[in-house]
Amino acid sequence: MPNPHTAPAGVPTDRSSQSANEHHQHGKRLARASSACGTCSIAQCCAPHLLLPELETRPTHTRILTRGSVLLEQGADYQTLFVVRSGSFKASMTSGDGREQITGFHLPGDVLGLDGLSSGLHGCRVQALETASVCHLPVLGWPGVLRDSPLFARAMRRMLSAEIVRMQSLMLLLGTAGATERVAAFLLSLSARHARRGLSARRFQLSMSRDEIASYLGLAMETVSRQFTRFQHDGVLHVERRAIEIRDMPALIQLAGGPAAHRDDQAEVLPGACADGN
Repeated sequence: MPNPHTAPAGVPTDRSSQSANEHHQHGKRLARASSACGTCSIAQCCAPHLLLPELETRPTHTRILTRGSVLLEQGADYQTLFVVRSGSFKASMTSGDGREQITGFHLPGDVLGLDGLSSGLHGCRVQALETASVCHLPVLGWPGVLRDSPLFARAMRRMLSAEIVRMQSLMLLLGTAGATERVAAFLLSLSARHARRGLSARRFQLSMSRDEIASYLGLAMETVSRQFTRFQHDGVLHVERRAIEIRDMPALIQLAGGPAAHRDDQAEVLPGACADGN
């Protein structure tokens, strides 16, 4: 892992001026380093690494961002893909009148920037929800990779297909489910995603606010808060601010519409769990 206290080349060493400059630059900060994918602690839950053997020895460029830092701006030119190495991110779109709609939450191993492949422009803004790090996947700079690598083409198809499934599942949830089902399904989705990374499926910390959850689920923040309170009162959850403990998983599944109705709204290309977590 990169040393978070190492300043990038060319950045002034004076910490006060450096801090002010970094805050001005959307809070982007700290280290940039190169390492091989094969040595990364999340290699077994990183979709590109699992699908592209070429990454085993190819150096990757890593960047650390603070909470609130913007990794990708809506409308920015597509230049590279990113893989979440640690922490979490939200993706959102802003309407012409300034309203934000959150379209997804991303955890370690997730690929960021796929929305730029079609038009050459990123359709979403991607922002760190906490201190987080990403690896650059500069595929456009790999000589002949788009033309000559069947493995890469297959990997891209799988990642794009997973994103389509995720959006279809979200549309189904928003179009057919009530508030209780939406919140329950969201918590089950996070539970499943943590489990695939070798983390606890029953105890986890929310990196997103109630307001951000509400935006993603198409609900009012007060409605989301009421659902959390209700779930806790009924013994389904224990909630302490952003700390979540699922105490009755079968009941939560039923609140989400039952096993047949529940589908993970964050489809991923992960053959197995991540042995080392984050």
